[in-house]
Amino acid sequence: MNENVTEEDISVAEENTNAAIKTKKRKKWAITLGVVLTVILAAGIGGWTWHEQPSFCSAICHDTMDHYVETWESSNYTVRAHAENGVTCLQCHEASIPDQINEAMKQISGDYVVPFAKMETDDAFCLRDGCHTREELESGTPIIDSKGNQSNPHSQTTNNDVRSPHGAGGSTISCSTCHTIHRKSTGTDYCYSCHHTETFESCYSCHGDAER
Repeated sequence: MNENVTEEDISVAEENTNAAIKTKKRKKWAITLGVVLTVILAAGIGGWTWHEQPSFCSAICHDTMDHYVETWESSNYTVRAHAENGVTCLQCHEASIPDQINEAMKQISGDYVVPFAKMETDDAFCLRDGCHTREELESGTPIIDSKGNQSNPHSQTTNNDVRSPHGAGGSTISCSTCHTIHRKSTGTDYCYSCHHTETFESCYSCHGDAER
């Protein structure tokens, strides 16, 4: 051992060694904490992204939501057309955090009835920004009957005059009259409930003046 080394030198060396060990430990903890936070952040982002997908609905709320996700994925209901255009559940059903908490509590407690009651909506629900427009619907949905007569239910108006139900002063038919998203829609059956011969000719082409 070097006789010129004093106790003070040894003490300083020990302090330097301890400081180096502490610095190394701090770096290790910083790296570990960084990795943990990164994993938590990634899981949070992934979970929130999954939360916005229909698969989340049926995975978390199996009993209540399976039917609705299945009809979104594969059915002849109107909702299938939304799936084909990349429209997911939360783009129509914009649930707030309180709404989602309430739904979770009902799911846990079993306080629900399946199938759910039909959701009542007005035309503004379908015609809001980013969804349908009246112009788009009118231009793309004419109906042509077996005799070549054409009618467009999205521009057609109705009133309470039984003699001239499509005359002046009427209003357009509401979306929900013909369309149901997760159930079978009425569709053109609504038109044919009056036009029972499945043509759009005047009623009086078959029913004479005596029946007016």
